[in-house]
Amino acid sequence: MAILNYTTKILSDKTVGEIQSLLGKKGAKSVSIDYTDFRPSAVLFVLTVGANNIQFRLPCNTAGVLKAMQNDRKIPGSSKNFDQAERTAWRIIKDSFVLVCLSKSRFFELIRHIA
Repeated sequence: MAILNYTTKILSDKTVGEIQSLLGKKGAKSVSIDYTDFRPSAVLFVLTVGANNIQFRLPCNTAGVLKAMQNDRKIPGSSKNFDQAERTAWRIIKDSFVLVCLSKSRFFELIRHIA
Protein backbone atom coordinates (compact mmCIF):
# COMPACT_ATOMS: atom_id res chain seq x y z
CA MET A 1 0.00 0.00 0.00
CA ALA A 2 1.33 3.42 -0.92
CA ILE A 3 2.26 5.86 1.82
CA LEU A 4 0.14 9.00 1.70
CA ASN A 5 1.52 12.47 2.38
CA TYR A 6 5.17 11.43 2.08
CA THR A 7 6.01 14.72 0.37
CA THR A 8 4.50 16.93 3.08
CA LYS A 9 6.49 19.93 4.24
CA ILE A 10 4.05 20.72 7.04
CA LEU A 11 5.81 20.62 10.40
CA SER A 12 4.64 18.06 12.95
CA ASP A 13 3.85 20.80 15.49
CA LYS A 14 1.46 22.46 13.04
CA THR A 15 -0.32 19.17 12.32
CA VAL A 16 -0.59 18.39 16.04
CA GLY A 17 -2.13 21.84 16.53
CA GLU A 18 -4.65 21.09 13.78
CA ILE A 19 -5.56 17.83 15.52
CA GLN A 20 -6.00 19.68 18.83
CA SER A 21 -8.31 22.17 17.14
CA LEU A 22 -10.39 19.40 15.57
CA LEU A 23 -10.73 17.66 18.91
CA GLY A 24 -11.85 20.88 20.57
CA LYS A 25 -14.46 21.44 17.89
CA LYS A 26 -15.71 17.88 18.36
CA GLY A 27 -16.25 18.36 22.08
CA ALA A 28 -13.08 17.06 23.72
CA LYS A 29 -13.01 18.05 27.38
CA SER A 30 -9.21 18.22 27.40
CA VAL A 31 -6.34 17.68 24.99
CA SER A 32 -2.66 17.21 25.77
CA ILE A 33 0.50 16.19 23.95
CA ASP A 34 3.08 13.59 24.95
CA TYR A 35 6.65 14.40 23.94
CA THR A 36 9.61 12.08 23.45
CA ASP A 37 13.03 13.65 22.91
CA PHE A 38 11.41 17.10 22.48
CA ARG A 39 9.15 15.82 19.65
CA PRO A 40 5.38 15.24 19.83
CA SER A 41 4.78 11.50 20.18
CA ALA A 42 1.06 11.23 20.97
CA VAL A 43 -2.12 13.26 21.35
CA LEU A 44 -4.19 12.47 24.43
CA PHE A 45 -7.75 13.63 24.86
CA VAL A 46 -10.79 13.16 27.06
CA LEU A 47 -14.37 12.87 25.86
CA THR A 48 -17.39 12.86 28.10
CA VAL A 49 -19.41 9.76 27.30
CA GLY A 50 -22.64 9.70 29.24
CA ALA A 51 -21.55 10.49 32.79
CA ASN A 52 -18.01 9.22 32.25
CA ASN A 53 -14.84 10.88 31.06
CA ILE A 54 -13.10 8.51 28.66
CA GLN A 55 -9.40 8.97 27.87
CA PHE A 56 -8.00 8.32 24.40
CA ARG A 57 -4.47 8.29 23.04
CA LEU A 58 -3.43 8.77 19.40
CA PRO A 59 0.22 7.68 19.21
CA CYS A 60 2.46 8.67 16.32
CA ASN A 61 4.20 5.62 14.84
CA THR A 62 7.10 7.39 13.17
CA ALA A 63 9.30 4.28 13.18
CA GLY A 64 6.61 2.26 11.41
CA VAL A 65 6.05 4.95 8.79
CA LEU A 66 9.80 5.25 8.23
CA LYS A 67 10.08 1.49 7.73
CA ALA A 68 7.20 1.50 5.24
CA MET A 69 8.75 4.45 3.39
CA GLN A 70 12.12 2.69 3.24
CA ASN A 71 10.43 -0.38 1.73
CA ASP A 72 8.51 1.64 -0.88
CA ARG A 73 10.52 1.83 -4.10
CA LYS A 74 8.36 4.70 -5.37
CA ILE A 75 9.54 7.04 -2.61
CA PRO A 76 12.83 8.77 -3.40
CA GLY A 77 15.76 8.13 -1.07
CA SER A 78 15.92 11.80 -0.07
CA SER A 79 12.47 11.43 1.57
CA LYS A 80 13.38 8.31 3.56
CA ASN A 81 14.49 9.95 6.78
CA PHE A 82 13.17 10.31 10.33
CA ASP A 83 12.06 13.96 10.03
CA GLN A 84 10.05 13.27 6.87
CA ALA A 85 8.56 10.10 8.36
CA GLU A 86 7.48 12.06 11.44
CA ARG A 87 5.79 14.77 9.36
CA THR A 88 4.15 12.08 7.23
CA ALA A 89 2.97 10.05 10.24
CA TRP A 90 1.27 13.07 11.82
CA ARG A 91 -0.45 13.96 8.52
CA ILE A 92 -1.72 10.37 8.24
CA ILE A 93 -3.13 10.58 11.78
CA LYS A 94 -4.80 13.91 11.06
CA ASP A 95 -6.26 12.78 7.75
CA SER A 96 -7.53 9.53 9.29
CA PHE A 97 -9.05 11.45 12.17
CA VAL A 98 -10.82 13.81 9.77
CA LEU A 99 -12.22 10.83 7.85
CA VAL A 100 -13.52 9.29 11.06
CA CYS A 101 -15.12 12.60 12.03
CA LEU A 102 -16.80 12.91 8.64
CA SER A 103 -17.93 9.30 8.37
CA LYS A 104 -21.57 8.41 8.59
CA SER A 105 -20.92 6.35 11.72
CA ARG A 106 -20.13 9.58 13.55
CA PHE A 107 -17.37 8.37 15.80
CA PHE A 108 -18.16 10.66 18.70
CA GLU A 109 -21.86 9.82 18.73
CA LEU A 110 -20.96 6.14 18.59
CA ILE A 111 -18.62 6.51 21.56
CA ARG A 112 -21.29 8.34 23.53
CA HIS A 113 -23.64 5.39 23.09
CA ILE A 114 -21.08 2.90 24.40
CA ALA A 115 -21.06 4.22 27.95
